[in-house]
Amino acid sequence: MSCRGFKYCTFYFAMGCVLLSTRTIAQSWTVPAKTGRLAMGCVVYIESIYPAAKPGGTINDTICGTGVLISNGAKIYVVTAKHLIQAEILKPDQHTANDLLDISASPTSNDQRMGLRGLAQWPVGKPAVLFSSDEDDLAIISLQKASYADAKAQLLKQGRQPLPVALIDGTDRHQVNDRLFHSFFLTYNDNGAKKRNQGLRPAIIKEFDTRSSAFTIGIFFNQANNGSPVFKNDKLIGIVSNEAGIDSNADILNHPYKTATTARVIKASRLIALLKTLQKMESPGH
Repeated sequence: MSCRGFKYCTFYFAMGCVLLSTRTIAQSWTVPAKTGRLAMGCVVYIESIYPAAKPGGTINDTICGTGVLISNGAKIYVVTAKHLIQAEILKPDQHTANDLLDISASPTSNDQRMGLRGLAQWPVGKPAVLFSSDEDDLAIISLQKASYADAKAQLLKQGRQPLPVALIDGTDRHQVNDRLFHSFFLTYNDNGAKKRNQGLRPAIIKEFDTRSSAFTIGIFFNQANNGSPVFKNDKLIGIVSNEAGIDSNADILNHPYKTATTARVIKASRLIALLKTLQKMESPGH
């Protein structure tokens, strides 16, 4: 099982901007070079592996998705969609983490995959990963653990640049029709053939409610976009969660090639709150 992508977006880094064009948007949108570097530099590729007993042996079902590297001082974290990396569902809002995660700077074979193993094995009070509520659908993996030092070093060596927390916009100063940009991975063409690349897409806010923890964007969406960042100007304003009807890893496994033109985005304010909780748990004496 894998994720299918789109063939409609192109991106170019030239003359201080990123020019994006799609077949369904009549006009071209430009992205300042700074935003382009931020949006592309902070994303990582994630594969969540689920061994499944099949006739003839065990076969791995794999969900592909995106994560965002963020930094607070010297500390580095991976933010992604909760349903992408959860394993056993214990009860509402309580899950175990999948112990078989691979992470790399991109889907290309040139970038070495690193395993993030044992996420579910850490003590409750000192977790390596912290989940939000089901509604918020966020997960933050801490790369401060010694077990993940090599993975962190390799991501930085591969050119990943964590997004400083100062560039996360947790306000509600957004509205319908605001223009956004979304960094993405493409992993498969419509015919199922592998297509390993990445880029930026234009997006637009379709629904926004200050009372909700999420908003809706219009965008070309496929399953590899789970956990990816949404930018407004040079600030991160949210993390892509899912599309309608795709609420769990089981849904993705059952609908591996489902695509959509809208996606649900978790507001950055929820990410900030979750990060503060995780950092409090990491603090000495907690």
